[in-house]
This record gives sequence, structure tokens and C-alpha cells, in this order.
Amino acid sequence: MVEALGSDDRDLERIETLAHQPVEFARLLVGELHPVTGVRILSWEPRARWKDTLHVIWCIRALRYITGGLDFRATTAHHFGTNEIERNREWFVGGEQFRKDRTVRFFGVWMSRDSAYIAPRDAQVEIIRQWREWYEQHGKTFSYVDPARHQPPDVWYF
Repeated sequence: MVEALGSDDRDLERIETLAHQPVEFARLLVGELHPVTGVRILSWEPRARWKDTLHVIWCIRALRYITGGLDFRATTAHHFGTNEIERNREWFVGGEQFRKDRTVRFFGVWMSRDSAYIAPRDAQVEIIRQWREWYEQHGKTFSYVDPARHQPPDVWYF
């Protein structure tokens, strides 16, 4: 079920099922994380084009879901360009926080378009390291969200 995340419209169903075994689920999810390609994924593009990237995004969404919104940010040396895609990428992965400390999230979503923007590779690598460190230090004892309590999308999806 973990390997299928990002492949179709049953992702939330999979996450809610797997959330009943959160320690093992978190371990599997963290194990799936790796840097991905892409800058922007438009909602109408074929999933197959972005299969690997969507899989990793959904693994992070699942981690956010079972942890009640835990998320990590990392600095980037990337200089976002001035074209529309790069300006949007900076905003959706960094937001206001980026202007303060140059940190970004692994991905961000333009809500009204359901389009995802992906962090630069250097930040991805650091965020993955943070997830692995978190699991090593806290994953087995973390107070995961009760799976009967459905998490609102603003906690985990965007």
C-alpha cells in the first residue's frame, strides 16, 4: 500500500488504513523518501509523467497526516528566477518564512489549482535527513494522531 501512494485517487483511503499501525507506517514512509525531479506539477498533467515525484509527495503527506502536521524546512542556496514559475515556486515552497530565513518546505501546493511546486534539490536532501533523524529519535515513541480522528487537509495536504 505504501508503494502505491501517489498512483491514483485512493491515497487518502490507503493513509487512513495504514495509520492504524503508525510506527511501522512512519518507518516505511521515511524509507521511501528521496530527492525528486521537477519544479512544478500541474493538476491536469498525467500522473504517469510524475509517478516518482508524486509518490514522494504523498509519502510526506502521509507523514504529516499521522503526525498531526509535523513538517520540516531547510535552507536552500538556490536563487529563484524572475519568471512566473520560479516566483510561484519560491512562494509556494517558501512563503513568508523564506524571506526571513531562506527556508523552504519539500513541496507546496497552489490550493485553487491543486498544482504542486517542488523545493530545490539541496533543500530536499536536508528535509529527508531531518525526517530520518526524527524517526530515529522519536518515531517509535511519538504520539501519533488517532486514526479515527480524520485530519483536515490544511494540516497535511498543502
